[in-house]
Amino acid sequence: MKYITILFLLTMTVYADEAPIINLHTNFGLIVLELYPAKAPKTVENFLKYANSNFYDDTIFHRVIKKYIIQGGGYTKDYQKKIPLYDPIINESDNNLENLYGTIAMARSFRDPNSATSQFFINLKDNLSLNYNHITEEMGYTVFGKVIEGMDIIEKIQYFKTGAGGSLKKHVPQKQVIIEVVVVKSMAGTIEAIGEQTELNTELSDEMDEDYLENSTQIKTNIATSNTNVSKLTNDKTNIIESTIPPKIELLTVNFKIPVTKFTSKKIPIINPTLEKIPLNQKIIPSSAVTALSAPDMPSQPDISDPFPY
Repeated sequence: MKYITILFLLTMTVYADEAPIINLHTNFGLIVLELYPAKAPKTVENFLKYANSNFYDDTIFHRVIKKYIIQGGGYTKDYQKKIPLYDPIINESDNNLENLYGTIAMARSFRDPNSATSQFFINLKDNLSLNYNHITEEMGYTVFGKVIEGMDIIEKIQYFKTGAGGSLKKHVPQKQVIIEVVVVKSMAGTIEAIGEQTELNTELSDEMDEDYLENSTQIKTNIATSNTNVSKLTNDKTNIIESTIPPKIELLTVNFKIPVTKFTSKKIPIINPTLEKIPLNQKIIPSSAVTALSAPDMPSQPDISDPFPY
């Protein structure tokens, strides 16, 4: 029995070190996520519990903000909010993972950093303002994985026309983006292929606004840059180091003396003695005159009362 227990613990350790692969099968194609349990263990554990309990099946991406985020994991196809299955989790945004293009992070209440439950969002650009602030130690939005396949689908979804849906007042795609089923895999698992992708792409094009056509070149550039940054940095490492070393320059030395001029100063008399002392008329600004700064929408859970209206 002792040896069986040890073997079980070793097996669990190996599994914990693997990067889980999540297949989000949507009505517009497959989106594949890679999670980071070593960097965000509590967050990944929470996400896997919701995924394995089929909580995300038949839910929608209920919030799409162009060039910002797409958010899901909390509403059904009839725009009813799903009740979370588990308690909120501790914030792990100080894990040195940043809200960069293509990463996935947890949505939460703006007021309470430790309020994330089931809702998540995918970054459509480098949202550095959502990161943990190392100077003020202000908690951000916990990144716990990234998209490794299907970013082209997400790019197209962000250009869908949005409006109201159910109790949600804005940012809801007028053509529903449905997470039909979520499949949890490991690194050893294979990623399932997408079928009939040509028809899906045609349907996507019909739902996008005109901005997508103008930004199609930029979309391709974003995807290519995301996929090649690591290899490019590795290949250019030697060139960067060599190019930053300045050439050795021999400087000529010249001996010379700088003439020094002595200055004297005198107090300039004040002609009008009444100006000798100038009173300071300081006014206290009334509190009613102070106006609150407006802020953009944040990836908060819309059912919670936040200073950032949904």
